[in-house]
Amino acid sequence: MILRLTDVSKAFGGLRALDGVTFEVEPRTVHAVIGPNGAGKTTLFSVISGEQRPDSGRIEFDGQDVTARPTHLRARAGLVRTFQLTRPFAALSVLDNVAVAAGAHLRTRKEAVAAATEAIERVGLGAYLERPAGELPAAARKQLELARALALRPKVLLLDEVLAGLTASEREPLVTLLADLRAEGMTLVLVEHVMPAVMRLADRVLVLERGSVLAEGEPAAIARDPRVIAAYLGENSDDALA
Repeated sequence: MILRLTDVSKAFGGLRALDGVTFEVEPRTVHAVIGPNGAGKTTLFSVISGEQRPDSGRIEFDGQDVTARPTHLRARAGLVRTFQLTRPFAALSVLDNVAVAAGAHLRTRKEAVAAATEAIERVGLGAYLERPAGELPAAARKQLELARALALRPKVLLLDEVLAGLTASEREPLVTLLADLRAEGMTLVLVEHVMPAVMRLADRVLVLERGSVLAEGEPAAIARDPRVIAAYLGENSDDALA
């Protein structure tokens, strides 16, 4: 097991954002996290990545208890996340944005630039290499966020709505890339509302509702679960999954 959460809870004042969440992620798989807005998905990613400490429970990564480990040490060990709202250094070039990330584990600027260039080409941003990140269109910013994450050489990549706001034609290259990364042995955990992509990519699906685990299982079983249909997919679930 490469990632395990045991009875993880997190509250903000009187709001219980996570309530006893337990699940496991096998290596070299795609684990999707779905649920309505406010279900606790982003908080879940924040406690996994170390941006927030859980109030209780245990988080294990690659055989180690990382519950109290800071974000940068988790990232250095290979537990890396992207953000739904992209956060580039707007005045820096695409190359320099990614080189900053690559420099976290490489000794020289030359090595960081080489690794950054490879990641940028991998996500399809080669034409924007020297463009200031602040000038990128929305789809390209998503690609940049992914390139920065890949430059950190993740073992587990946490993807927070990487497809949100993209058209079908813009999504397709990213979905193909994620499938390729999984085939190459990377473990992916994705929060996503684009259900056709979830059904195509995921080996397992975790459904959150009001901070608790509503259901977990293979995508086809989740899509048929009456509780999930009622809480999230709705009566027209077949259309949502198409």
